[in-house]
Amino acid sequence: IMKGNVVDNISLILQALSLQILFRDYLNKYPMYVKKYCDLKQELANKYADDRKKYTALKAEFISDVIGMAKEEFNIK
Repeated sequence: IMKGNVVDNISLILQALSLQILFRDYLNKYPMYVKKYCDLKQELANKYADDRKKYTALKAEFISDVIGMAKEEFNIK
């Protein structure tokens, strides 16, 4: 049972890492999204300075959208 858990954990870590790399690669290809991301983070930090959950959730929406565009462009399912 322990081996399965370790393998499952490694698989989840690799999936998360591949999404981070996909996000990074898309931002590198399209610098306009770097600016949008930076602007959004600053806006959210100012608006939700006392609400970390809201800040993170709204930032996650942007990240998810970018990853979706990257998957589409790079033909990743």
